[in-house]
Amino acid sequence: MRFWRDELDRLLDSLPETVELPLTPEVTRRCFDLMARYALRSQDAVHLATAIYYEIPIFWTCDDHFQRIEEIYVEIIRD
Repeated sequence: MRFWRDELDRLLDSLPETVELPLTPEVTRRCFDLMARYALRSQDAVHLATAIYYEIPIFWTCDDHFQRIEEIYVEIIRD
């Protein structure tokens, strides 16, 4: 377990800037739209809706099921 904590600390230290974005009513509406359109789980939809709403240019993920998303450019991270 300590290994993952060390890895997470290194990852967070390597990011130039981390920003917490608010969950607005607009993001929530987009979240439900994405859940209905793509049959996404709520946690996946809220991340995606937030990225789309705030015009994040690339959505990075390890989940292959995001390849079908049309509203944002998705980059699948591979090992």
